[in-house]
Amino acid sequence: HAEALCDRAVVYALNGDIPRSMADLDTALAAHPKCRRAVLLQGMSLLNQQNFDAAKSSFDRAIAMQPDAESYLCRARFHQQQKQFEAAINDYSQAIQLDDSLIAAHQGRLFCSRQADKKDLEAVDVAAIKRLTQKANESSVANNKNSATAVDRRFFVTSKSVAPDRLTERLASAAEVDRLIEANFKKYDITPN
Repeated sequence: HAEALCDRAVVYALNGDIPRSMADLDTALAAHPKCRRAVLLQGMSLLNQQNFDAAKSSFDRAIAMQPDAESYLCRARFHQQQKQFEAAINDYSQAIQLDDSLIAAHQGRLFCSRQADKKDLEAVDVAAIKRLTQKANESSVANNKNSATAVDRRFFVTSKSVAPDRLTERLASAAEVDRLIEANFKKYDITPN
């Protein structure tokens, strides 16, 4: 129940409906006060609304509930946004200690280290980001090694099958998209590949 409310809260937030998003998070927390995900989402939403004291309280609560990398990463972002670079570095470091594969933690700590003029941490995070990025690229190449054409998975789209009773509607939509693309090609004098 709480997880479903969290999922819906994220959708509301992505659509800009913050009051409904917060209402779902409040409902989730009323029913399940120890739902860490709801606490973190509430903290991120409060941070985006610039309700800084309440956001910090949410992140502290999430860490008290479960001191994991994600909780420290969220609080580090709070400190970074507040220009509290030393506190941010400490939380990013804690997140990295718990999960060294978090590129976002290394990137955040790198930014804060530069602001705080901590050259030793800069070098560590630059090396980690390079290592993790290279590892991700090698993994992607290995996954594509056996295919005739290498596909960048970031741009790979999968789709669900279309119900037979909606096929005509979907084909009409696809035809309209094709027509719009063709019109833009003509309008901007673009030659398709």
